[in-house]
Amino acid sequence: MHSLETKVEGEAYINVRKGKIIPGYEISLTLGWAGEAQDAVGNSLLKAEGLVEIPYIMDENADEDPDVRVTLKDEGPIGKKLKEAFLAKGKTFLLEQVRVFVAKMAKAGPAKEELAVKKVNATNTEKKAVTTAPTPAVVVATPVKEEVKKE
Repeated sequence: MHSLETKVEGEAYINVRKGKIIPGYEISLTLGWAGEAQDAVGNSLLKAEGLVEIPYIMDENADEDPDVRVTLKDEGPIGKKLKEAFLAKGKTFLLEQVRVFVAKMAKAGPAKEELAVKKVNATNTEKKAVTTAPTPAVVVATPVKEEVKKE
C-alpha cells in the first residue's frame, strides 16, 4: 500500500476585540484510510483504501456535527464491509476529534495562552517602567545663618 493522503485546507484565525477573543475558522479535511479483512486465523483476505472527507468545519455551525463522506477506492463486497466498519467505528472517533478542535477554538485555542503570556509580560513591563523610572530629585534649600562676630 502507498502512503495515505492527508490534506487540510482553509483558514483559522483569532480576533481580539475589546479584550474579547473571537475565534473563527473554515476548514476542509481529507484523510486517507485503510482497512484489512482477515479470516479466523488472521490471514489477510483483502486490503482496501479510501478517503474520508469533512468538507465544512466552520465556526458558524460549531454546535452541529459536520458532514463526513467516506469513499472506497475499490468497490467490492469485502471493500463495502470495510467501509461499513469504518463508518461504524471510525466516523465516531473522527467526530469526537472535530468536537475537541471546535471546543479548543471556542476557548481561543493556543492563542489564548499566548495572549495571556503577552498580557502578563505587558503588565510586568508597565510595572517595571513605573518602578524603575527615575524619581525626580527634590532639592530643598534652607537658608544658612551666618553668625557675625563682633569684635
